[in-house]
Amino acid sequence: MKALLLLLSLFSFIYAFPVTITDSKGYKITLIKKPERIVVAGGMWPFPALLIALGKDTNNLVYVPKASISALKNSILEKFYPNLKNIKSSDSDNIETLLNFNPDLFICHSANDKLCTLMKQTSIPTIMLDSNPYPHNYDSLNSLSQWLDIAGKILDKQALASKILKDAMQTRDFIAKRLVGIKPKKALIIHRFSKKSVVVGGLFANYWLEKSGAINVYKNIKGAKNINLEGLYSKNIDVIFITNFNTLTPKELMANKDFAFIKAIKTKQVYKFPLFTYRTFAPSLDYSLLLYFLAKTLHPEVFKDIDLNAKIKEHFEKFYGLKASDKDIDSMLSPSPKAGITK
Repeated sequence: MKALLLLLSLFSFIYAFPVTITDSKGYKITLIKKPERIVVAGGMWPFPALLIALGKDTNNLVYVPKASISALKNSILEKFYPNLKNIKSSDSDNIETLLNFNPDLFICHSANDKLCTLMKQTSIPTIMLDSNPYPHNYDSLNSLSQWLDIAGKILDKQALASKILKDAMQTRDFIAKRLVGIKPKKALIIHRFSKKSVVVGGLFANYWLEKSGAINVYKNIKGAKNINLEGLYSKNIDVIFITNFNTLTPKELMANKDFAFIKAIKTKQVYKFPLFTYRTFAPSLDYSLLLYFLAKTLHPEVFKDIDLNAKIKEHFEKFYGLKASDKDIDSMLSPSPKAGITK
């Protein structure tokens, strides 16, 4: 019996490749074997973390964007995969430099058309991904679904990818059911922040807030936009969330006298997005955990029976075989500001 099971496992490994993948642009790419030297470039910041967590390995990644590394080194993945510090990175993607890594797979963001085109002109298989793929409706779960489909095939992890996606869908539906009849809070997402500017929103701002029981006070903004303080006076903001694409902390914002007039500042309802495997505002494997965090933060009484720490521990052990400690959870829910360094 053992011999038969071994034989079946060998056959499944043999027939996992070649595999054909359809990327975000509709191009079909055939991988003859499992990639061993993957280059992720062209602004596809979230994808390295997804590949590491899903594949449970870092050895097949030879190059990633610099903005990916700053998140990885300040995420829980750094503890469990310390070799990720050896992955090369840069904030300037040059095709000649990328070719020097002897990649057997290129992955690039479709928005970087010039680099993607140069990659496709080589003999190396090139997958183009979009942060907001068809039907281009700023649906984070749609993005995650398409990314998981592609990553599952690249890594031969289709079964695990399907389980993670199923969990995300179930979490979305569970929270939606709980929120029926609940009055939404007025919320603001600060995407980027500096002494000279406040950038609010982001591609998925409306999605995350609507799914967790809030109204985006800047819901008519497409993408991210720089605003002035005067524009905040009439918003009557209940809750402020700060993404991990900046180094701003809730404590710093609440101490900033320029923002003292905002309702959420007065009531101390200011929160940093958590950082699990990646910056959670972007599509990531952390979809379910972020949705629980947002919903419980916005409506603590509605979700008082949800133990977020327990959910986090369960998630990491169930899908990745990783045991997160209480200290690990604290670091995920209060991530280092350094994770917000993207340049």
